[in-house]
Parts: sequence; structure tokens; C-alpha cells
Amino acid sequence: MPQVCLFISCVSNEFGQYRDAMRKDFSRPNLTTKIQEDFIAYGVSALQKLDEYIKHCDAVIHICGDMTGSMANALSLEYINHVYKDFGTRFPVLLPALNGNEQLSYTQWEAWLAAYHKKTLLIAKPSAEAVRYSSYEFQAEQQKSQQLHLRRLTSCGHHNEIKFSSEDELIKILYRSIDQACSSYFPSYPP
Repeated sequence: MPQVCLFISCVSNEFGQYRDAMRKDFSRPNLTTKIQEDFIAYGVSALQKLDEYIKHCDAVIHICGDMTGSMANALSLEYINHVYKDFGTRFPVLLPALNGNEQLSYTQWEAWLAAYHKKTLLIAKPSAEAVRYSSYEFQAEQQKSQQLHLRRLTSCGHHNEIKFSSEDELIKILYRSIDQACSSYFPSYPP
């Protein structure tokens, strides 16, 4: 049975409890989930670790709320520009970030790395009434950055097709989406 690997991308302070529930719910004999907290220390930039995880997975679930999370540092940007010299050609909307004129968060880079590596990218956006983690802080500047991030993804053909208002609703929608997106990996059984 082929093994399918998912990477769950979100800002821990906003949707960490959703991610933890999904990680449990999406673990089965032929399906594993990875998150940034799985990283081990081995002396490379955080973005390089993200890249290595994402390029070896089959799909990325990107929960995009109001918070950006930590911004990628200069070492991470150097890594992207050195290893993927065509990133700006493939995604011109990212030229301001690639040129160092604006910052992207690690979570935002997770989506772009999935797009770069042509992974299935499932983008989920919460409704206003979706419950956030207790350490959630609304900051207008971060929300504006996330909205720009989603517009850029949309301009490159990656739409936020999943809308959710609760953890249960998100998991239910994602079960169907994952089975559809990864159908070639899962055996089909006669009815």
C-alpha cells in the first residue's frame, strides 16, 4: 500500500489545536502527517528544513487565518534565492520578497514551497466566527499581510476553496478533499 504524507501548515498561536487534531485524525496505516514541530536540529535554516519536508510530501494543508506567524529571516531568503533561482520567474508576485523589499512568514513560505514543488495545495480559510487558539491576537497589519498572501496565491491559480467555522467542519471537509486529491495513492474498493 503506497504511503501518503501530508504537511499541515498553520500559525500555531491561531490554529495549533486544529492542526493537532488533524494530525491525529489523518494518521492511518497509509497516511502520515508532518508539522514544523517535527523538525530536528541539524544546523540549517528553518526554511531549508521546511523545504526538505514539503518537497517529500504529497500534499500541503495550508490554514490561512489572520496571523502571519514568525517572519523568515535573511538566511532563509538567501537559501531560497541560492537554491531556486527561478522562483521569481515562476512566481513574479513574490519578487518584492525575493528581492528583500518585504518579508514573508515561514507559514506563507510553506504554501509557496508547495506551489513551487507542484504539490497538492489545499488552502483553508476560517470564517469570522471560527474559534481560534487562546494565544490568538488580532493585529490589523498581520491580517493585511495574510489577505495579500491569499490574493497572490489566487493570482497563481491556488484558490482558498475550503471555508470552515469549526475544527470538526474543517476535518470533515479535509477528509473528502484529501481522499480526492490523493485518490491515485489510495486503493479503491468495490462497493
